[in-house]
Order: sequence, then C-alpha cells, then structure tokens
Amino acid sequence: MIGDYSGRWLEVRSPYLDGPAFGGLVGTASGFSECLQDPLRERSVLFNDTTRHLLYAPQQTVEELLSR
Repeated sequence: MIGDYSGRWLEVRSPYLDGPAFGGLVGTASGFSECLQDPLRERSVLFNDTTRHLLYAPQQTVEELLSR
C-alpha cells in the first residue's frame, strides 16, 4: 500500500480488496485534529444537531433497551 518517495511526496497505492486484512488511517496530525475537534464546536460541520446530541448522550445497557 505504501510506495516510494518522489521528492517529498510518498506514493500511496490503491488497496487490493481481495488481499489480507489491513487497517489504519492515512493523513496528517493537523488533519486528524480538525476531525476530532469538530464535534466540540457549537456548530459541527461533520454532524447535524441530532447526530451530535446522540454522540454525547449516555449509553444504554441491553437491559435498559429491552425493558421499554
């Protein structure tokens, strides 16, 4: 998946979907920090108000969900 450098640029090859499992993220620390800080803002760019509310809502146990 990772190729050679061309000057200061690193080649990222397309993944082979039928190959062995792999994971991870490709990006910069500043890029990831923007994504992590976005839900903390008053008006999130990534989440609408409903999704943002659910993100911060207390989680429920299976028993709580089944007792409804």
